[in-house]
Amino acid sequence: MAAYCSCGACIVIEDMGGHTYAFNQKTEQSTQELYDTLVEKTGF
Repeated sequence: MAAYCSCGACIVIEDMGGHTYAFNQKTEQSTQELYDTLVEKTGF
């Protein structure tokens, strides 16, 4: 499955198995907020 939002900012995550995932929100600001939440909850 693939989807695309026109926002240029994205979050890229690589899991320990070598799979890469890239995703974003509709706006750069909401993508940044999601990133900040992920960092806060995971400690990365």
